[in-house]
Amino acid sequence: MTNFRMSADRIFLQPRQLVMEPPTRNRVAADRLVVGIALNGDARAYPIQFIGYHHQVRDKVGGQHVLVSYCTVCRTGRVFTPVVQVETRFSLRGDSLIAGERTYALNGTGPSGSLKPLSASQEFWHSWRTFQSTTEKY
Repeated sequence: MTNFRMSADRIFLQPRQLVMEPPTRNRVAADRLVVGIALNGDARAYPIQFIGYHHQVRDKVGGQHVLVSYCTVCRTGRVFTPVVQVETRFSLRGDSLIAGERTYALNGTGPSGSLKPLSASQEFWHSWRTFQSTTEKY
C-alpha cells in the first residue's frame, strides 16, 4: 500500500489542447450547464461536465487570456484574467490554493496580487447559444 500526498498540480491537470467548435458541430446536450464568457466580440462556452474535471481551463477570448474555473463542491463557475504583475503566470502548483471570493494566492513563491474577475454566465447550453449564436464551445 502506498501512502502519498496528492498536490493540486497533479490532481487538477490542465487540458493539453483546447478544441473549440462552432454551434453547428454541437455534441453537447441542450440541457447541459456551461460557463460562458463574451469579450471583445468573441464568445465561448465551457461545458461544466468538462471543466469540472479539470477545475480550471486556460484560454484566450477576444484576445484576452482567461482562466475559467469551476468548483464541483459549491457548483460555482468563475472567470478571471490570470495576469499577476503583467505576467500570465497564475497556476496551481504543489500545495497552492486560491481563497474563494478573495482570489489571491494563499501560499507559494510567486508574486503577491489578486486575480481580476471577468463577467461570465453560468446557464444551460441552449440558453447561452440562443443569445450568443456565434459562440464556440470547448
